[in-house]
Amino acid sequence: MAIVLASKPGLSSTTTLHIPKDWDPTWFRNFISNQLKGADVRNAIGANGISITGTIASPYATIGLTAPIILKPGPGLDAIDITPSASGNAIGISLGTATGFNALVAANSAGKFVMDILANGNFEMGTVGATQLSFYTNNDTRVAISSAGNVTIAAPSSGSGLTVNGDILTTGGIQVTGYSTVGFAGPGIEFGLTSGTGYLQAYNRTGAAYLPMQITGSSVAINIGGVTSTSFIISTNATYATLTNSSAGYSSAYGGVAGLQIDNTSSTMQSVLDFGLNGVLAGRLRCDYAGNLSHVATAAGVHNFFIGGDSGTGGIAGLVNATGFATTIATYLMQSTVTQANGAGAGAGTLTNAPAAGNPTKWFAVNDNGTVRHIPAW
Repeated sequence: MAIVLASKPGLSSTTTLHIPKDWDPTWFRNFISNQLKGADVRNAIGANGISITGTIASPYATIGLTAPIILKPGPGLDAIDITPSASGNAIGISLGTATGFNALVAANSAGKFVMDILANGNFEMGTVGATQLSFYTNNDTRVAISSAGNVTIAAPSSGSGLTVNGDILTTGGIQVTGYSTVGFAGPGIEFGLTSGTGYLQAYNRTGAAYLPMQITGSSVAINIGGVTSTSFIISTNATYATLTNSSAGYSSAYGGVAGLQIDNTSSTMQSVLDFGLNGVLAGRLRCDYAGNLSHVATAAGVHNFFIGGDSGTGGIAGLVNATGFATTIATYLMQSTVTQANGAGAGAGTLTNAPAAGNPTKWFAVNDNGTVRHIPAW
């Protein structure tokens, strides 16, 4: 009859193993196999960062982790597959002291990706070396940061590529382009287009309404065709606008060399240039669809025609007020630059219908292209 020995928890180095003369070989073989199973497990998994502690005297083994941990999954398998609890963390790394450390390092022979936390609590994520950092959604690159620091936001399938709720602060320029442009430099905004029209506008898309726009600067210039071409300049005086036109020569064509052109495409158009005083119309220059040009002075306004300069330096050559036309020129009432046609009739002139008062009281001189003629008046 074989002696039944104690199981492993009761087995120690001081235990004496007695094998009887009539021992059962099958039982003994099973006994040895059961007692060595722990050693087989220790040899099988106690490697690549997994440590197993415990002795025969302390038979309950403890399994732990020691760096480095080496995982070698088979093809198509995840090295680690974690299913956390609903309120737990899949991976939690923490230190009890303000010490910086690398939380994750992924590397191959071409580059390295690092996620770390600094001693001050700031979190960092990026690449080490001249490699790109990309962010994906739906298996497509959405944002890419090159090794030089260039940030590229890919065009979305719908909607805006970038939505910012707040201010945008830049120390350089902003280039709005539908194609790759070369030579953009300096602060400012550039609309880079191969064709079409570039728009700068204030518009409420929700309300479908245009809004006021304010452009502020010590001076504001709008250059058409380049900085040396026709430009509209609002000067630093802030009380007037300067229109600079570098066009040379003369052209009788519409808008050929015009410094300012008002174009109205309506068949019943009224092109108007208004002058206001505190928001109230004070004067107007208006051209209608028939080509009539009207000069409008409101209230008691007078149309003055100056020569030799404006008021204070020049003189009023003539004016039109509520009573008619007046001139301040003493020499001539009227002056013509061409010889006037003779309006004499076929018969001889007589004075039979002359006023009874007799001779004219005044003769008005008319400069008929260099020949001074006189008009009698009584």
